[in-house]
Amino acid sequence: MIYELAYKLNEELLKDEIILDVKEKEKIMVNNNEFIKLIMYYDTLKTEINDLERYGIDSKEKQKQLFELKYKIDTLEVVKNYNQAYLRAKEYLTQIAKEVFSDIDDELKLNNLI
Repeated sequence: MIYELAYKLNEELLKDEIILDVKEKEKIMVNNNEFIKLIMYYDTLKTEINDLERYGIDSKEKQKQLFELKYKIDTLEVVKNYNQAYLRAKEYLTQIAKEVFSDIDDELKLNNLI
């Protein structure tokens, strides 16, 4: 019974406007050419840094490049839009979880179990 309810809740949440917005923003982000190029370069730099560190070679310059690249990625409009939608969904799901489990949490606290 409880698994059935959880499954139904999950189904309904996947249809929710807030969750659909995250999926849509993610789709836009991962199909953005500039984002793809920057992420590919980010992965390349990470590999180069790992290789340099493995052989004990100074990687500070590459790490600086990586930091600057990360900033550039984070400030892309498509990434900012996705992050905003993601945070909104996370807050929404946290509120739902609090609501769903509030009585249980209160009961456990009353019984000094947590």
